[in-house]
Amino acid sequence: MRRIRDAMPRSVLVVCELTAPIEVLKDRVTAREPDEFWWSRLRDFVDLHHDRTDLDLIRSFVVSTHAKSIDVTVAEVLDQAGWIRAT
Repeated sequence: MRRIRDAMPRSVLVVCELTAPIEVLKDRVTAREPDEFWWSRLRDFVDLHHDRTDLDLIRSFVVSTHAKSIDVTVAEVLDQAGWIRAT
């Protein structure tokens, strides 16, 4: 993260993590994969990400995508980022 900030010193960097319940995430990342090998690898990756302790240092905010339309999620991201205020 520091390297990105150093490369763009006058920029405002905003990182939004889109999330959902862990089982939903695992279903999403494996939906198009062909076999158990890839399902297992991707589920493990979700667990690895979920167990990280440094996420608050990386992300600016979190938006859940669970049980929301794309339009609602996008509006929330834009609002949280301060780019467009919801009306």
